[in-house]
Amino acid sequence: MVVIAALLGSLAVLAFLFYLWYLTIFIIVHKNQQYLEQTKALYNKLKLSNFNSVIVPFQLLRSEKKALEQPVKLLKSFQESFNSEINSALEQLLVFSEPKALYNCFWFNRNIKLLRKNLQGLHDKQQRYVKLTKNAIAYFDSSYDTLVFYRQAFCLLVSFINDFLVHKYDSLFYLNIINRISLLFKDVELHIKNKDVKQQNQALNKLHNNLAQTIITASRQYFFDVKVGYLNYHFQILSQKVTQLRSMKNKAINSQEVAKFQELITNIGATLAECSQALGNINLALCEHRINQAKEQIDVLSNAVSVKEKAISLVVSNVDSFLKSINHYQQQNALLQTLMKEIELMFQNNLDTVNIINQINEHSLLIAQKTQLLNQENALTEFIDYEKLFRLMSEAMKLLDGLKNLLNELFALSANKFDDYRFFVYTLDDFRFKFFQIENLIANEELIISEKTLKIISQAKHQFDDIFTQAKNDYEGAFSYLNEKVRFFQNQLTHVIVDVVGLMNLRSMCKHTFIFANKYRQESPQINESLETLTQFYQQQNYSETLSGLISLLGKIKSSAKQHHLDLN
Repeated sequence: MVVIAALLGSLAVLAFLFYLWYLTIFIIVHKNQQYLEQTKALYNKLKLSNFNSVIVPFQLLRSEKKALEQPVKLLKSFQESFNSEINSALEQLLVFSEPKALYNCFWFNRNIKLLRKNLQGLHDKQQRYVKLTKNAIAYFDSSYDTLVFYRQAFCLLVSFINDFLVHKYDSLFYLNIINRISLLFKDVELHIKNKDVKQQNQALNKLHNNLAQTIITASRQYFFDVKVGYLNYHFQILSQKVTQLRSMKNKAINSQEVAKFQELITNIGATLAECSQALGNINLALCEHRINQAKEQIDVLSNAVSVKEKAISLVVSNVDSFLKSINHYQQQNALLQTLMKEIELMFQNNLDTVNIINQINEHSLLIAQKTQLLNQENALTEFIDYEKLFRLMSEAMKLLDGLKNLLNELFALSANKFDDYRFFVYTLDDFRFKFFQIENLIANEELIISEKTLKIISQAKHQFDDIFTQAKNDYEGAFSYLNEKVRFFQNQLTHVIVDVVGLMNLRSMCKHTFIFANKYRQESPQINESLETLTQFYQQQNYSETLSGLISLLGKIKSSAKQHHLDLN
C-alpha cells in the first residue's frame, strides 16, 4: 500500500509539472500572437501611406519651375525606398504568421522585435518626411495652391478645346487665347517669386477672368454646337417624312400642303445655316437667337407633319387594317353559319331563338356585299374616292355592330337555355340515381317490399325513360312536363324511402332485441319456444309481428324476474 501511495504521489507531481509546462507554453504563444497582431497593425498603417498628394503639386509646376525637378526625383526616390522596405516587412510577417513560428519562442521573440524596431524606424522616417514636405510646400496654401488649381483647370480646358472645338471651328481664336493665358501663368509666377503682392494679385485676377471667360465661351459654343447638330438631325428626319408623304400613291397630300411644307423647309434650312455661320464666328448671342428661331420653325413643321401622318394613318393604314379584319371575318363566316345551324336545330321550336338566327343571317349577307364593294374600291390604282370608302366602311361597321349585338343576344339566350337543359338533365339523373340506389339496397339487403312500393319504383323508371326519349325530339315539352312532375316524383321518392328505411329500422331493432332476449332462452321452455316462433316471423321478414312478440316476451321475463326477486342485466 505504501508503494502504491508513493506511485500515485509521483504521478500527481508529474501531472502538475506537465500542466505547469503546458500553461507556460500557452501564455508565451498567446503573448507572441498579440505581439504579431500589433506588428501587423503598424505595418497596415504604414502601407496606407500615400505620397502622391505631395508629389503631384511639384509635378504640375515642374514645367514652369525647372528647379523643382530635383526635389521631385528625391521625393520619388524616398517613395520607392519606403515601398521596398514595406514589401520586405510583408515577407517577414508572412513567415512569422506560420503556426510553427509562434512555438519557436526564442527565435520568434528575437526576430519579431527586430522587425518591430525596423517598422518603427520606418514610421519615424515617414513622419519626418511628412513634416519636411509640409514645410516645403507651405506656399501651396496660398498663391501656389491657387496657381495649381488654375493649372489643372487650364489643362482640362485645353483638352476640351482640342477634343471638341478646334477641328470644327476657328482654331486661331483659341490658339491666341491659350498663348495669352500661358503668358499670364508666367507673370503670376514671376510676381510670386519677386514677392510683389500687389502685382501678384492683379495678375491672378487677370488670369482668373481670362480663364473663366474662355471656359464660358468654349462651353457655350460646344452646347450650341450640340443643339445645332440635334436640330439638323431632327430637320433631316422631318424632310425625309415630307418626301415620303409626297411620294405616296393616291395623292396623300394636295398641292397647297406641298407648298406649305416646302416653304417651312426652306426657311428652316436658311435659319440653321445662319446658326452654323454665327457659331463659326463665335457670335454666340446671334447663334442663340437663331437656334430659338429654328426650334420654333421645326416645331411648326413637326406638328404639321404629325397631323398629316395621323390623317393619312386614318385614311390609308386604318383602311387596310379594316379590310384585313372584315376579310378575316368573311373567312370565318362559314364556321359561324355552321354554328347557327346547330343552334337552330337545338332550339328549332323556340321562336325567339329562330328570329335572332334569321336576323344574323340577314346581317351576314349584307356584310358580305359591303366587303365586296370595299375590296373593289380599294383595288383602284389611279384614284381612291375616300369619301365613298369611308361611307362603305361606316355602313359595314354598323352592320358588324348589329351582328355583334345579335350574337351576344343569341349566346345569352342559348346560355340560359343550356342552363335550363343542364338543370333538367341533372334533376332527371338525380331522380333516376336515387331510385337506382334504392333498388340496389333492396336487392343487397334482400328486403321484401310491398307491392305498392315496387309498383311506384317501376312506374317512376318508365316515366324517366319516356321523358328522356321525349327530350330528344321536344326538349321544351319534356322540360315543362318534368317541371310539372317534380313534386310528384319527390313525393313518390319520399314514400319509397320511408317504406324501405322503416323496414330496415324494424329489422335492426329486432336484431338488437333478439340479442337481449336470447340471454334468457334457457331459463324456461316457454321462452325458448316463443323465441323459435319469433325467429320464424323474422325470417319471413314479418318484422312488425316479430318486434311486438319480442317486446311482449321481454315484459313477461321482467315480471317473472320481479316475482322471483331476480336482478336483470
